[in-house]
Amino acid sequence: MRLIKKQTWKYRNRIQRMLFTVSYGVRQFVVVTSIDEIGVPNSDMINAYKYPCVRKFCKEVSVVFGVDLLHVIPVSNYFDEVAPNDAKNVMSLFNLWRVFNSTKEYIERRWLKGETIMISKEWSCKNNNV
Repeated sequence: MRLIKKQTWKYRNRIQRMLFTVSYGVRQFVVVTSIDEIGVPNSDMINAYKYPCVRKFCKEVSVVFGVDLLHVIPVSNYFDEVAPNDAKNVMSLFNLWRVFNSTKEYIERRWLKGETIMISKEWSCKNNNV
């Protein structure tokens, strides 16, 4: 049984074209929400990455969106909690850190090494001449 909706598969080519045209060397991340609804209990969110259902879902998302498996970020929603769950908070903060760290690496790799980056046809950056 596929975990990804048929509609997502239908738009797969469109999604992959969009990812190709916007990437410009920027790592693309896919955030998978509601992992608690695919089999991870809220009480064991700290071990969410170890659940086979999460790994399987992330692999399928990786194939559909054409991104590396390490760039598929599973998170849980807070739809039924009265108070925040520490494990969910840690998971969300860690994943946010991964995205920010990737952004930092991109900036260091592209802007601080002297490469020119075209932001638009009228404007570009080189080194620190912003």
